[in-house]
Amino acid sequence: MNIRSGIFSKAYNLAMLEFLISGITITAQPQSWQSIGPGGGGAFYSPAISPYNPEEIFFPSDMSDLFHTTNMGASFSIVNFQYITSGNMTKVQYTNDPKILYTINQHGWRY
Repeated sequence: MNIRSGIFSKAYNLAMLEFLISGITITAQPQSWQSIGPGGGGAFYSPAISPYNPEEIFFPSDMSDLFHTTNMGASFSIVNFQYITSGNMTKVQYTNDPKILYTINQHGWRY
């Protein structure tokens, strides 16, 4: 091996080392995390807007949760799974009585 190829080899190795280190730094985990609301890579399906209060909406998701808002999405709550199991096939149906709702999902009708 001559001097020129030895210098090139060392320069190449240093450049590769720097590239690998910078890649690790770029892909490092953030120092802090802040929740920005429901979600997490899932999707929302079939929003049901109340005919009695347009700010009340139910959002079924593919994450097995049924999200509910009464302020047009400024904040959400999750309907307890013991009352309603949800999924991307869940539909919320309002009735003539604003206190009675029906849902249908992969398990059949519930109220």
